[in-house]
Amino acid sequence: MTDKQVRQCFVRQSNFTELLDDLSPAQQALCTALRQQVLALPEPLSEVVWRAQKRVIYGVIREDAAVADNFVCISIDHAVRLGFFYAGALDDPEGLLNGDGAVAVSAGTRPDALGDLLMAALLQRKSG
Repeated sequence: MTDKQVRQCFVRQSNFTELLDDLSPAQQALCTALRQQVLALPEPLSEVVWRAQKRVIYGVIREDAAVADNFVCISIDHAVRLGFFYAGALDDPEGLLNGDGAVAVSAGTRPDALGDLLMAALLQRKSG
């Protein structure tokens, strides 16, 4: 990659549909389901899609802040992961989080357990 291509990689934002174009059908289904679950949280959230990095970042929109307070992201490499920015502060009774503060999501991952973790992360960011 040239220097210009590297800079564009970090500057150009995309939309969710463009990101899905680069994924397998199984990854598309997982990412779409995760996105719906995140956007169903009871707070206004920002969504920033980075197609080149295969990452979607979500943040809590605060009225008193100039930027959103990021708290969770979907990232895709060989697996689809739901990562938490402040995972060390989260209660994880189901033991879903790995050492990197992420959950490797598969078709067998329980949506209710993910939902509980997402809500805990949201509440943690709202109070923090």
